[in-house]
Amino acid sequence: MAHPQDVLPTHDVGRLPVQRPPVQASPSPIRVITPGTTVVEVSGDLDAATSPAVWVRLSAAPPGDLVIDLSAVTFMGVAGLRLLLRLREHRGPTGATLRLAAAPSCVHRLIGLAGLVTELPIWPSVAEAVADTARFDSLSR
Repeated sequence: MAHPQDVLPTHDVGRLPVQRPPVQASPSPIRVITPGTTVVEVSGDLDAATSPAVWVRLSAAPPGDLVIDLSAVTFMGVAGLRLLLRLREHRGPTGATLRLAAAPSCVHRLIGLAGLVTELPIWPSVAEAVADTARFDSLSR
């Protein structure tokens, strides 16, 4: 026999609230790959709930070029997009570049819909982003 709390009303055709455990976006420990280039992996949801903590971690990365490995991001909302733009602006005055790498389709889609493909380009892999950073540095000398 079904309990009353287990039965959904037949007249409710709207969206049911979905309870899911919160997924915390968390940057990995910072890895300095080459002098002047730092790689940080961010995983989980990158949204309004997680962006402040991620900002604190990423804005504290050593000076120089920053590659963010987004391969483990499961969701990115507008707050995550704002975080990436803010980080780009934060590092820009020093001449450092921000490179996004290995982003899943949810990140590609949001950046594309926002019309920010030029401002926030995405490299297919971390290795390619790091190699392009090194190539750019050698050309600018």
